[in-house]
Amino acid sequence: MAINNPILFGLKVANTFSDIQSKNTALNNLGLDIRDLEVIRGISESLSRSELQQVSGLDVNLTRFIDRLKSDTNQYSNLINLASGFVVPTRGNLEAFGAISGGAIRYQYVPNDKGIDVTSDDLKYGDISTSRVSAWSGGSEINPTEPVSYGASVQVRGSLKLGQSATYSVPSNESILNVIDDPEPVRFDTEVPTEILKINVNGQPGYVYAMRGIPQIFTTAFKNLTMQFGYNDYNVDGIQLTPIFTFTDTDNGNEIVSRPIPNNRVSVIRFNSSQFKEREMRVYFPPKFITSINATSCSLATFPKVKYESIKTITLTNNILTELPNFSEIAYKPIYNATKTAVTGYDSELITLGLQNNKFYVDSDEDQRFLGSHSMTRLPSNLRTLNIRGCYNQHTSFLDANDFVALSVSQTEYLGVLLNSEEKQTFTFDIGNPAQSIDVKGIYFDKYTYTPTGGGNVYYVYIKEPTRVGTTDTFETIPGYKEQVDVLDFYTKTPRLKSLNLQDLGARRIYRTSNSKYVDVYNEDYYGYINNVEITPRLNLLFLEYFNVYNCYFTKLSPAFENPETDGGLGVENSPLEYFNVSENEALTSNDIKFLKMTAIKTISISDTALPIPSGLSNKTQLTDLNCNYTRFPSRSPGTSNLAPGGQPEPQNNHLWGTTTPTALSDYNLQGCSNLRSLRFYKSRLDGMIPKFTGNDELRSIDFRYTNIEGGRPGGVGAIFNNGDHGRRYIMWDDTFQDAQKITSIRIFSNKLGRNIGTYSPGAGDDYVGEDGTNKTSDYVGAEFQDGVFSLPLLNYLLIDTNGDFLQGSFFSTGGAPSLRELYSNGVGWGRAFDDGTPFPSFNGNLNLYRVDLRNNKFKGTITLVNLNKLRFFYASGNIIDNIGNLSNLGALNYFYVGNNSLTGAVPDFSASAPNLQFAGLENNSLNVYPIGSLRTMTRIRSLDLSNNNLNDAAIDKILEDLLINYNSAKRGGVVINLTSIDNSMGAPTRGEIITPTTITTKVGEETIVVNQLDPLNLDLVFRLQTLDIENNTVGSAPFDTINFAKLYIDGVEIILPNAIVQLNYATNQKGVEFQPGFAPSQGTVIKVEAWKTDNGQDITETGGILIKRELNSKGWIVQTN
Repeated sequence: MAINNPILFGLKVANTFSDIQSKNTALNNLGLDIRDLEVIRGISESLSRSELQQVSGLDVNLTRFIDRLKSDTNQYSNLINLASGFVVPTRGNLEAFGAISGGAIRYQYVPNDKGIDVTSDDLKYGDISTSRVSAWSGGSEINPTEPVSYGASVQVRGSLKLGQSATYSVPSNESILNVIDDPEPVRFDTEVPTEILKINVNGQPGYVYAMRGIPQIFTTAFKNLTMQFGYNDYNVDGIQLTPIFTFTDTDNGNEIVSRPIPNNRVSVIRFNSSQFKEREMRVYFPPKFITSINATSCSLATFPKVKYESIKTITLTNNILTELPNFSEIAYKPIYNATKTAVTGYDSELITLGLQNNKFYVDSDEDQRFLGSHSMTRLPSNLRTLNIRGCYNQHTSFLDANDFVALSVSQTEYLGVLLNSEEKQTFTFDIGNPAQSIDVKGIYFDKYTYTPTGGGNVYYVYIKEPTRVGTTDTFETIPGYKEQVDVLDFYTKTPRLKSLNLQDLGARRIYRTSNSKYVDVYNEDYYGYINNVEITPRLNLLFLEYFNVYNCYFTKLSPAFENPETDGGLGVENSPLEYFNVSENEALTSNDIKFLKMTAIKTISISDTALPIPSGLSNKTQLTDLNCNYTRFPSRSPGTSNLAPGGQPEPQNNHLWGTTTPTALSDYNLQGCSNLRSLRFYKSRLDGMIPKFTGNDELRSIDFRYTNIEGGRPGGVGAIFNNGDHGRRYIMWDDTFQDAQKITSIRIFSNKLGRNIGTYSPGAGDDYVGEDGTNKTSDYVGAEFQDGVFSLPLLNYLLIDTNGDFLQGSFFSTGGAPSLRELYSNGVGWGRAFDDGTPFPSFNGNLNLYRVDLRNNKFKGTITLVNLNKLRFFYASGNIIDNIGNLSNLGALNYFYVGNNSLTGAVPDFSASAPNLQFAGLENNSLNVYPIGSLRTMTRIRSLDLSNNNLNDAAIDKILEDLLINYNSAKRGGVVINLTSIDNSMGAPTRGEIITPTTITTKVGEETIVVNQLDPLNLDLVFRLQTLDIENNTVGSAPFDTINFAKLYIDGVEIILPNAIVQLNYATNQKGVEFQPGFAPSQGTVIKVEAWKTDNGQDITETGGILIKRELNSKGWIVQTN
């Protein structure tokens, strides 16, 4: 049984029901998943219930009671009928004669828990549904609210009319409805009964399940979620509907319903939970009205296989999708022939795909793991923007014409092709030159037409497994076949692509492997491969605006950029390309990059590649940035040209010029790029001459650091544009930045800077190693910049550096750069061409200076720094400067290093001129005067080096005195002061003495004797000491002597010795107290003897600076002196 009206919501149904083997086969034939059965309209009336059940995938009977939605109870009287909006019989699928197949009806009803006294505000929307898809997906394109019938079976007699007015009466010969089977409630994943509606069927009460519509199911895992859905207006019965979202917690089955208030037709669902869990998010809204989906960082594992006919933008960034969704099915709407029996084409509004950071490289379908021809089949041809950063992690897989072809055909041929993604078909085309009529068999899965900007439509037909009928020959045997036959890639499948982003993400990128190969598009050999290469995607430059393959591992640039007119599709037109980034593809090469027709180009980045600078860049007025950092430019064949008195001494590539031997300033590659803002060549292979930046009015910065740039410019002696000088007189001329007055940053570091530059003097220059490795002698001396080259009003950063020892001339003037903040030229060699050096620059016109670094040159003269109140860093060590002049108003100065010069005179008064100085180095000079107070108030000082100068002892003392005052004004530790010298040229802290005599008398010991004399006739006169040792002598010599003596006490009274009555015996073994006869002490007399000594000496008190040094060191300073 054939389907007479094969419309399946826009999908072709080309099979008959007699072909069906199973319900899955039936659904697959309809292009459906079993969960996503869509509305079937216009099916033959004779289709049986069992056949429809089979095709719908329903194995159980889901018959529903259907009534005219007019209740005979007071509770529902008039409400449903009135709110339904149907006031006359609805015709079409709801007016049937004979057998019909169930129904899916959108209606409003009163929930069964409302009771009586309900109003229209209590009404809800529901469906009577007998399939997995409800009336949410129903209706016609003209009226999306029109109910449709599908599913199980009911029987009517005569005609069935639903939703008529309340005054309608049923004729006696017609029944409203005769139900064949009782309703059987069945719960599906995508269709959940939410209410039970009680209605009247032929006068008897019955029950109908009110269903939600089929949802769009997003299976994911999250704790916090934000998703956005844009949509077109969707009205039912005059009521504007908006998306409804539900979440199912897979752990406990709880469901959360959300109805966010939309803003400007965008509905944003936000969900926050305390736990990260797997969840399903369901969206209840007709897919055909959804215009955009943004599901960023939702841990989305699958994208629902739902038809989004109106969708324009899909953003699925940062998810865990393991396959590239088939957007050619999701977003395609079929175009049918007049009889609705076949698909003649597809229409798609999807133009933007944001798929960054997914994992398509683990797809179970091996063909889809690689970016290539198979992935092209899933992209809509109308695509404009594609971001697939980090989605692939291996080589590409673009196949030759044996597997896929994109065939360019005539309009008539194009219109005659019918599409079928499953079965092979044969159509006839005129191919070749002269044209031959060729029958081509294959799977015609898609086609696309577009109009280039230059007019004339292009018609592509895409064929899988193409073969020629009646022969084993391929297209390549047809003369001129390449004009119509091409491979399937971005260029042919998405010809209007404006933006492609393939930049790496983490460690995921496109890279070359042992399996890498690409169809030989360079030679238009569509049946052959180039092995061991990864070619950047081939795109149509007629539409491309943004191209980003940053940090992949492509090895060959697409021929579209080498020959844009022929291989890039431009013809005579210009390209809208604005952004070109192929940086960090280290092995990427190309013979040429032709940008003559890239008139809209703004940004070019070829850093860390082996590409050449694109040609044809002059007068590209939109170009703002050229990034060639780390680029290994290919060598160019050197030429010969007499550019100066000595010719061009060493062959150079001169990458900034149109030729290796430019003869005029107009040979500069980038002249006329009036919006160019930056030139970045850091660590690139840049060499040769420095141009005059003609027409670069907006240039802000150039970066030539770690290059081999040499300097000089075209022109021999008498060159007009050099004011009569030869091209190698200066590294850069005063007019170099004549047009680039807005430049703010100039960075030049090259070991060849100044080589063979300067005054021409054959054989008088320095020796060097030439490009050929041989030793040579330069014919030029005194390389330098013309004095006013850097007189630029906005210049704030200037670096001129080299390790090549070629730059030995006079230093340039900085006075014409009032905005200059940072100046670096360390170890360059300024002044070495002169016996007495070159004058140190004056910074009178540089009041915005922040940092100056002019170390290790041959500057002479005086350092003068006045009113530079923004200057923080000043380095001028390693020169032959002999004087420090006026230093004043340097309130921001923190670092001041002028060591290893020839300075004489006084130490600068930093307290007055630079009170916030923290680090100062004045070592290895001949400073011999210290003005008192110079270091007294600079309380932020942390390091001061005055070593190896000529400061005497008195100056050292004064310095130390001021430093102590400095400490006491702001107590802190960790300050380092160096006042030493190797050859004793520096004085030392003074050291004096004050001597003061000292006397210390101490008691050594004592012994007490109590007299016990009971016999008056036998009294003792001598009493010996038992323990105490007494002496009466002097030990040592003055002034450090010790006097020993003793004291005698009788009954507590000191006896002055010597005495006529009693005395002390000091003799060894006789030590004691002896009384004269007649004076014996009486019973109980207390005799006490004390031993004493007197120590004589002197105190020596140090004076002078040494004491201050010690005190400072004790406070935590590190003070070093001789």
